[in-house]
Amino acid sequence: MTSFEVFAPWEERAWSSDDTSQSPPGTRTAQWINFAMLALILGGGSFLARRNIRLGRGDRRGATRLAISIGTLYMAWWALTADHVASLHGVGMALDAAAYATLFGAISWMVYLALEPYVRKIWPDSVISWSRLLDGRLRDPLVGRDVLLGAVAGVLVALVVAGLNWLGVWLGQPPAAPSFGGFVALRGAPTVLGITALQALNALTAAIGVLFVAVLLSMLLRNRWIAAGVIWLLLTGIQAISMIVDRGPVTAALVSGALWGAIILMLLRRGIVAMTVLLWTANLLLGVSTSIDLGDWFGATQLIGPTAVGFLIVWGAVTSVAGGSLFQDPLVHTPR
Repeated sequence: MTSFEVFAPWEERAWSSDDTSQSPPGTRTAQWINFAMLALILGGGSFLARRNIRLGRGDRRGATRLAISIGTLYMAWWALTADHVASLHGVGMALDAAAYATLFGAISWMVYLALEPYVRKIWPDSVISWSRLLDGRLRDPLVGRDVLLGAVAGVLVALVVAGLNWLGVWLGQPPAAPSFGGFVALRGAPTVLGITALQALNALTAAIGVLFVAVLLSMLLRNRWIAAGVIWLLLTGIQAISMIVDRGPVTAALVSGALWGAIILMLLRRGIVAMTVLLWTANLLLGVSTSIDLGDWFGATQLIGPTAVGFLIVWGAVTSVAGGSLFQDPLVHTPR
């Protein structure tokens, strides 16, 4: 009896391995590091949140708005991507989704209350536009500036990561495996909109998690630049380990280092709003495949992501000048 198996180009390393059932080297270590970081965020967050509530510290209004935003994004993702059936099973799925949305909202509420007083003390400049955004000041020029910078940086990061992937192929590494999310355009506009909401949710939760760990390291190391370097090395190592089998060590190290370097630098220089928008923009552009042939039957659907990014850039640019002209000469049109 004979058998065969078809390997795609990105599975070249699995094909050359004698035992494909073994996990890639370091994968278990990366999983344990991720688990430890999650335990630190949940355990430390619950302790600090309880302490801040007892002391009367923390922005509870902002935490509530953040929790509602997290829950809304999750429900939007589920509503747009799930297969809905008019039955009791469909009702059960809706209740499960609502339960998860409530859980994620409650966790974000707790982490925000634990984090906010210390961020204002250690990294106060990183939450100025964030506080204004939570207050509903969508037309604030500082909010517009950070959204603009984050969106432009996200586009640049997506281009750099795509270029590094091509560089890895040119150096003889196997191409990256396409992600399942890359084919969502084939399922229609509702699914793409749902993935867009999911990417926003992931970007928001990742930004809060990174900021939480960064603040804790800043408190321990007494220097936020050293803390930023430590967290960059940690996150780069975790992502590189998860990518090393599919993309090879060179591409994995370059892509991970460039991605997290841009994210941490944006946090240090512009704050959490710009970092969140950078994450959302880069993940949206890299996670959904696009084709230059708009005549394809899914051609219009695949433009949803780039259109959303373009809208953010335009909105941020217009908002950042506080109603003025983008092309006026500041020496001629001086504000009164």
